[in-house]
Amino acid sequence: MQTSNVFHAPRFGAYFKKHIVDNLRLYLMSLVVLVGVLVAIGVISILTNNRETVRVSFIYPFYAILLFGAGLIFTGFSFIQLGDKPKGIDYLLLPASHFEKFLTTLLITTVGFLLVYHIAFGTATFIGAGIVSLSRDTHVMDPSMPDDFRNDMTQLYHWWFMGQAIILLGSVYFPKYSIIKTLFVVFIFILVIGLVNAAFMNILFYGHLTHWAASAPFFGVGITEHPHVEEYRSIFLESPHWVREALYFMWRFILPPVLWVLAYFRLKDKEI
Repeated sequence: MQTSNVFHAPRFGAYFKKHIVDNLRLYLMSLVVLVGVLVAIGVISILTNNRETVRVSFIYPFYAILLFGAGLIFTGFSFIQLGDKPKGIDYLLLPASHFEKFLTTLLITTVGFLLVYHIAFGTATFIGAGIVSLSRDTHVMDPSMPDDFRNDMTQLYHWWFMGQAIILLGSVYFPKYSIIKTLFVVFIFILVIGLVNAAFMNILFYGHLTHWAASAPFFGVGITEHPHVEEYRSIFLESPHWVREALYFMWRFILPPVLWVLAYFRLKDKEI
């Protein structure tokens, strides 16, 4: 039977194993540094907290910031070898399909990173809480969570996957300094969208805008109906429920995979 040129399970497994073995030292060193940083931050934050017990939600900001920081930086190095001609040639000539190479990178930067990050964060929290508990001779961690904590975590992961997909796409287009260049392109894109939106809103609501930039693309516009009476009209909130749900679904579950697909096709067309 002829081997598929797109995906062949044994070949994919061999390449995945090779990738892990080749980068094992880097991954282990990164893990040690991550745990060390998390332990240090955890100990300092708990010691500077005057409360006898610390709720899990107290460490949520540190969890979120490091999740984005470490995750996006890690993703930004996905295709760094393409920025160097000899390494790029070796990478592209490896006996595996572009899909298998991309899938390996995608799994490692999403499933692999999230798994390792949660293990590292849990380990660091346990160690940090243990150190502080021994110093205070009392248990300092309160496992109770606010009722809306689950929703906050869900929103956080949606934003993380969006950010990861953007950085992954940027790492294919910009192998060198991918994070800086990608963030710059995103900034320019948002700036252009904002300026175009402001221009259209000033045309549509001429003389009624609170000020020239009193609008947010796709969300709403601030207008003055009567002198000194401001009103904010939300296009998003005032739209039908099914429209809001459809847009929300697309943002959560459609847009990140679309960016992954674009990154794959860009990698497929890549030449050194």
